[in-house]
Amino acid sequence: MDLAIGAISGGIHLLKNVTASTGHALEILPVAGSGRRTVLGTKVIVTAGGRRQIQEFILRPSYASGSWIPLHFGLGGATIAERIEVIPPGETAPRFTFENVAADTLYELKDGALTSRRMFRR
Repeated sequence: MDLAIGAISGGIHLLKNVTASTGHALEILPVAGSGRRTVLGTKVIVTAGGRRQIQEFILRPSYASGSWIPLHFGLGGATIAERIEVIPPGETAPRFTFENVAADTLYELKDGALTSRRMFRR
């Protein structure tokens, strides 16, 4: 991943990742659906290559603002996520499960459906 830093007194700095690609990843962006309920607090569990990762979707704070940033899951050498489980805000157990999800893609999670939005450049 690349990183952009905007400092109030120091301008903007871009740190570009120039390492050779060594693995795969996927990103998931929860989006409010037809019910317009909040997606803040959605927990996503990704299992790939024998590893289990859990992240919670929150508003990423910044000075005087916030950002909707997709959840990023590094998959190493795995080209698929064997299982993705979604726990909606306020719930304690997975409501949605997806299996054999392709890596190197940004997915939108909306109304219980996982939709490919774009593939990553490799």
